[in-house]
Amino acid sequence: MIKISENGLEQVDKILKDLPNVAKDIKLRAVRRAALAAKAEASRQGRNRYNLKSEEINKTFEFTKPNKNNISATLVSTGERIRLMKYKVNPKNVPKKRRVVKVSVIKGQGMKTLESAFVAKMQNGTVGVFQRLGRERVPIKQLYGPSVPQLFKEPTVKNAILKKAEDVLENRITHELGRYIGE
Repeated sequence: MIKISENGLEQVDKILKDLPNVAKDIKLRAVRRAALAAKAEASRQGRNRYNLKSEEINKTFEFTKPNKNNISATLVSTGERIRLMKYKVNPKNVPKKRRVVKVSVIKGQGMKTLESAFVAKMQNGTVGVFQRLGRERVPIKQLYGPSVPQLFKEPTVKNAILKKAEDVLENRITHELGRYIGE
């Protein structure tokens, strides 16, 4: 979870001590933009690390925007493990003949061969990577990769997102103050 709040923005209150509503608006706009930048950076970090599309990463985010009553924003990533088919898989579709399944979950690492796995289409239309649980044809289980929230637990990723949010917050405060004073 990443939280951006108005703490540390006392400089805006000092500069605009006679106009508290204007100071609040400036802080609100700056925190909102910093939170949106943090969300974009989180998505970027996820795409840089995993072989996933941005849609898969972005749908895990719960984002609370700041408002007049609460000048803070939170970005939380929640979700379950992602089907292996959403990552880089070869073959991507159900092959006519049995083929060896290769998967790459993390970018920069080669494709790993899954000896006993196969790509199949289920009755509900879902194409996935499956594995038999015994020597019989059934039961089978679908294979999954890591979840997106696991990525954001890494300190390097979390620090990159926080740094981006801090930089944008600082720039937006400067910009909003200049915009108000320049008017």
